[in-house]
Amino acid sequence: MGDSSQANKLSPTDTSVSPESCPLGEYDCPIYNHIQQLESRITELTEQVNTDSLTCLYNRKHFNESMAQELERTQRSRQPTSLALIDLDHFKAVNDTHGHIAGDEVLKAVAKAIGNTIRKLDIACRYGGEEIAVIFPSTYQLVASQVAERLRQAIENCTVSHGSSTITITASIGVDTYTAQSKETAAQFIERVDQLLYDAKHLGRNRVATRTFSSEKDPSHVSSAEKSALFDDE
Repeated sequence: MGDSSQANKLSPTDTSVSPESCPLGEYDCPIYNHIQQLESRITELTEQVNTDSLTCLYNRKHFNESMAQELERTQRSRQPTSLALIDLDHFKAVNDTHGHIAGDEVLKAVAKAIGNTIRKLDIACRYGGEEIAVIFPSTYQLVASQVAERLRQAIENCTVSHGSSTITITASIGVDTYTAQSKETAAQFIERVDQLLYDAKHLGRNRVATRTFSSEKDPSHVSSAEKSALFDDE
């Protein structure tokens, strides 16, 4: 009976095992060390599942999960959540002119510039292709717009050397804010920000578009054909 009790205490499925509960101590307890290794491996696998392998930003899966979580937090805490959608201008031309390896290097350089510009609590994700999304938790629109402008400048200042060429890139950014008064779903909010990204493209690229800017033509009336053309010529 005594042996059975001791075995239960040291069961590999008991995550409460600690150096203090093992008579051998921290460095000699095989079960404690095994649990540490398993926890480390779980953390590593979780990062791999949620991370884009090229840019080391979070991936689309993590973006969707984080977006739902932050919008739910907004409804509970009354603190706004802002979102920026970033699309690299004429990125297809980079691939066509310099090759896909050079294009990959540009994406990595842009991802690094974004990581160096945002806060630790902000969530940068590769949304798809050359498009990057940044979630700004507990951030009002004015601040998010200012950060988006800094991101635009940081991307514009990126340079990638490829052979004898120096590649530069610009980005168009749409940014908006979800508040506790918003009645939209996550998909509807993302679509609203995506529309602002199209607005930035339509107004000449290399700029940030928010709900507060003005132009000679109402940018909310961008047709489907115009949207297609704006991205097809990249």
